[in-house]
Amino acid sequence: MSLEYCVAKAREMPFIRDQKRLFAVVLDKRNRVISEGSNSYTKTSSRQYHAAKRVGMPQKVCLHAEAVALFKSKGKGCKLIVARVDSKGVPCMSKPCDVCMELIRLHGGIRSIEFTV
Repeated sequence: MSLEYCVAKAREMPFIRDQKRLFAVVLDKRNRVISEGSNSYTKTSSRQYHAAKRVGMPQKVCLHAEAVALFKSKGKGCKLIVARVDSKGVPCMSKPCDVCMELIRLHGGIRSIEFTV
């Protein structure tokens, strides 16, 4: 499993103006997919809200791709890969925000993070 896989999955997502196309994957130590996730602009989570509040950004309540993948992994996994593409499918910076970094810290098992630049 690689960053290229996440970029390809992000490109498959429909482009909607003013919305980012992000895709995240949580892998185990053998590089097998445990969970996948993409941004949601219509859903939220109390766990995301509490993490956002902890880092002083309570307005960041829409589910981020990293959060979806981490929640689906149910505490398993050791590697997180995140990819973002623009309207033309070109990879962009997808470094996890402070809220997602807090969720990664709370997850406890993630030892490595890869993201597009």
